[in-house]
Amino acid sequence: KLSRNYRGEIMTNLTRRTLVKGGTALATASASASALARPAIPQAASIRIGWLAALTGPSSAPAIGVNRGVINAAEATMRPAA
Repeated sequence: KLSRNYRGEIMTNLTRRTLVKGGTALATASASASALARPAIPQAASIRIGWLAALTGPSSAPAIGVNRGVINAAEATMRPAA
């Protein structure tokens, strides 16, 4: 159901019944897609994670702290379990 507002823009009239039908269709599609999913195969190469922080300029103060947190988190994941 499409209608136009006072500016001539196309709008959608969404009812609760339409929303429930769409949610049911989405749940059915995702359930059938998950049945076709295969287990992940581990890769030999490492995963690269990029992090871009503004370490200079006016926004550097919070970014330096966040950068330290990212480095600590990365190092913590690389440490062997105790």
